[in-house]
Amino acid sequence: MREITFDINPMAAPRLSRKDGFNPSPAARRYFDFRDQIKAMALQHRIMELPVAMGFIFRIPMPKSWSASKRSRYDGQVHQQKPDLDNLIKGITDSIAYKRSRDDSHVAVYLFAQKLWTLETTGSITLLLDPAGESIEDTAKK
Repeated sequence: MREITFDINPMAAPRLSRKDGFNPSPAARRYFDFRDQIKAMALQHRIMELPVAMGFIFRIPMPKSWSASKRSRYDGQVHQQKPDLDNLIKGITDSIAYKRSRDDSHVAVYLFAQKLWTLETTGSITLLLDPAGESIEDTAKK
């Protein structure tokens, strides 16, 4: 299993309209920039396509308006607010699969997915990659 961390604030995939292809809204433009950054980072780490099995850890920075005591209390704790976990996952899988010969339909198993609060000013995304799907066989035997 390979573990790779991208130092970038996680962003959920927005609901795009047909118009966003020709005249993107500000939200669509931000997402397209995010998608391009993730794609470039994936290529730097030699991720050419999505593996059969993968996991995700999203670390989301806390709002600056929170008090120091609240920030220390929530550091490393589970993030239970928007954005939704499934939209965060979609943002990553679509970014890596974007303009490739394969889409993300061959990803058979999400091994692990969670979103956590972090004290860092920039969030991060950790990918757990299992290209051969070895963990699927381990799970199936249990």
